[in-house]
Amino acid sequence: MSVDEGYGPLEMRVRLDIGLLGDLTGIQGSLAETAYALAKQIDEGAGMGTASVARELRLLLSEITKGSASDDDPASGIIAGLGIPDRPGVQASVRNTKDGGEADPGTEGQ
Repeated sequence: MSVDEGYGPLEMRVRLDIGLLGDLTGIQGSLAETAYALAKQIDEGAGMGTASVARELRLLLSEITKGSASDDDPASGIIAGLGIPDRPGVQASVRNTKDGGEADPGTEGQ
Protein backbone atom coordinates (compact mmCIF):
# COMPACT_ATOMS: atom_id res chain seq x y z
CA MET A 1 0.00 0.00 0.00
CA SER A 2 1.33 3.41 -0.95
CA VAL A 3 0.81 6.26 1.49
CA ASP A 4 1.12 9.96 0.60
CA GLU A 5 4.20 11.57 2.12
CA GLY A 6 2.06 14.57 3.14
CA TYR A 7 0.89 12.69 6.23
CA GLY A 8 2.53 13.05 9.62
CA PRO A 9 4.40 10.04 11.04
CA LEU A 10 1.56 8.68 13.18
CA GLU A 11 -1.13 9.20 10.56
CA MET A 12 1.08 7.47 7.97
CA ARG A 13 1.65 4.52 10.35
CA VAL A 14 -2.07 4.25 11.14
CA ARG A 15 -2.91 4.29 7.43
CA LEU A 16 -0.36 1.56 6.75
CA ASP A 17 -1.57 -0.56 9.68
CA ILE A 18 -5.22 -0.28 8.66
CA GLY A 19 -4.22 -1.07 5.09
CA LEU A 20 -2.84 -4.41 6.33
CA LEU A 21 -6.36 -5.39 7.34
CA GLY A 22 -7.54 -5.55 3.74
CA ASP A 23 -11.13 -4.73 2.84
CA LEU A 24 -13.02 -2.99 5.62
CA THR A 25 -16.65 -3.93 6.21
CA GLY A 26 -19.62 -2.33 7.94
CA ILE A 27 -18.65 0.69 9.96
CA GLN A 28 -14.92 -0.10 9.80
CA GLY A 29 -14.50 2.46 7.01
CA SER A 30 -15.98 5.25 9.11
CA LEU A 31 -13.93 4.18 12.11
CA ALA A 32 -10.80 4.17 9.95
CA GLU A 33 -11.45 7.73 8.76
CA THR A 34 -11.94 8.81 12.37
CA ALA A 35 -8.67 7.09 13.32
CA TYR A 36 -6.86 9.00 10.54
CA ALA A 37 -8.29 12.28 11.84
CA LEU A 38 -7.20 11.51 15.41
CA ALA A 39 -3.72 10.50 14.28
CA LYS A 40 -3.47 13.75 12.31
CA GLN A 41 -4.53 15.69 15.42
CA ILE A 42 -1.73 14.05 17.41
CA ASP A 43 0.79 14.71 14.61
CA GLU A 44 -0.20 18.38 14.56
CA GLY A 45 0.10 18.67 18.33
CA ALA A 46 -2.94 17.85 20.40
CA GLY A 47 -1.51 19.79 23.34
CA MET A 48 -2.93 18.92 26.73
CA GLY A 49 -5.39 16.52 25.08
CA THR A 50 -2.72 14.25 23.61
CA ALA A 51 -3.25 11.44 26.13
CA SER A 52 -7.03 11.36 25.68
CA VAL A 53 -6.76 11.56 21.87
CA ALA A 54 -4.20 8.73 21.92
CA ARG A 55 -6.51 6.61 24.11
CA GLU A 56 -9.43 7.19 21.74
CA LEU A 57 -7.22 6.30 18.77
CA ARG A 58 -6.16 3.07 20.47
CA LEU A 59 -9.80 2.17 21.18
CA LEU A 60 -10.79 2.91 17.58
CA LEU A 61 -7.98 0.75 16.20
CA SER A 62 -9.02 -2.06 18.51
CA GLU A 63 -12.65 -1.74 17.35
CA ILE A 64 -11.61 -1.72 13.67
CA THR A 65 -9.70 -4.96 14.11
CA LYS A 66 -12.53 -6.78 15.91
CA GLY A 67 -13.76 -9.60 13.75
CA SER A 68 -10.99 -9.15 11.20
CA ALA A 69 -7.97 -9.99 13.35
CA SER A 70 -6.78 -13.53 13.76
CA ASP A 71 -3.75 -15.12 15.38
CA ASP A 72 -1.88 -15.19 12.07
CA ASP A 73 -2.91 -11.65 11.09
CA PRO A 74 0.12 -9.30 11.23
CA ALA A 75 -2.09 -6.35 12.16
CA SER A 76 -3.28 -8.08 15.33
CA GLY A 77 0.27 -7.96 16.68
CA ILE A 78 0.54 -4.30 15.83
CA ILE A 79 -2.70 -3.48 17.58
CA ALA A 80 -1.76 -5.60 20.59
CA GLY A 81 1.49 -3.65 20.84
CA LEU A 82 -0.40 -0.39 21.26
CA GLY A 83 -1.09 -1.40 24.86
CA ILE A 84 2.61 -1.61 25.76
CA PRO A 85 2.63 1.53 27.98
CA ASP A 86 0.01 -0.12 30.21
CA ARG A 87 2.36 -3.01 31.03
CA PRO A 88 4.18 -3.02 34.38
CA GLY A 89 7.67 -1.56 34.25
CA VAL A 90 7.13 0.29 30.96
CA GLN A 91 6.91 4.05 31.19
CA ALA A 92 5.34 6.10 28.42
CA SER A 93 6.17 9.74 27.94
CA VAL A 94 5.04 12.48 25.63
CA ARG A 95 7.68 14.92 24.49
CA ASN A 96 6.57 18.49 23.96
CA THR A 97 8.54 20.22 21.23
CA LYS A 98 8.72 23.80 20.13
CA ASP A 99 8.24 24.36 16.40
CA GLY A 100 8.95 20.69 15.64
CA GLY A 101 12.50 20.98 16.98
CA GLU A 102 14.20 19.49 19.99
CA ALA A 103 12.21 18.63 23.09
CA ASP A 104 11.88 21.36 25.68
CA PRO A 105 13.68 19.80 28.68
CA GLY A 106 11.29 21.51 31.11
CA THR A 107 8.22 19.89 29.60
CA GLU A 108 9.33 16.33 28.83
CA GLY A 109 6.83 13.80 30.14
CA GLN A 110 3.96 16.30 30.34
